[in-house]
Amino acid sequence: MNQPLAPSLGNALEMAEAMRVLTGQTGGNLARLTAALGGVALAGAGLAKDVAAGAACITDALTSGKAAQHLGMMIAAMGGPVGFVEQWQRFLPEATVIREVTAVRSGFVSAIDGEAMGLAVIKLGGGRQVEADQIDPSVGLSDVLTLGTWVEKGDPLLRIHAARVDYAHQVEATLHRAITLSPDQPELPPLIYEQMG
Repeated sequence: MNQPLAPSLGNALEMAEAMRVLTGQTGGNLARLTAALGGVALAGAGLAKDVAAGAACITDALTSGKAAQHLGMMIAAMGGPVGFVEQWQRFLPEATVIREVTAVRSGFVSAIDGEAMGLAVIKLGGGRQVEADQIDPSVGLSDVLTLGTWVEKGDPLLRIHAARVDYAHQVEATLHRAITLSPDQPELPPLIYEQMG
């Protein structure tokens, strides 16, 4: 993985991004990959004449609100909150500390170390290092810039969501190293390299 699929990492933050896609508030790589994979699934199941038609059906379900409506029915059927889709922000936990990691110089985002970012989320408490660890669903990273984005010195590269200031401070240096800035615009990789089968 050469960059996060969505601009957020961490349980509640990823759920928030998924809800933005499901409710048609945002597009981006997550929506494009969802449509591409969903198109393959619909075509393979005989529910669309081909992959392109299946992808169009998925895109329509996302932008029309049909996908969000069905998610809401599934959540309610499993005993979850009625009205989750309409008020999802109300149900997702928020971290008490939000801190920006800013660019130390100007340049294009030319590389992102996804593994370092994932390990930073774990260190914040968003994942387990051992089985007994408790997960804090509110912590993680948000507003992560994508490859090819130009930033000026001092611009935010991402935001840390932490339970305590010292936890945010512990991962800040790692996150600075996880994003490489270059004076040259990088060649952007394709979202999907190859389709097999």
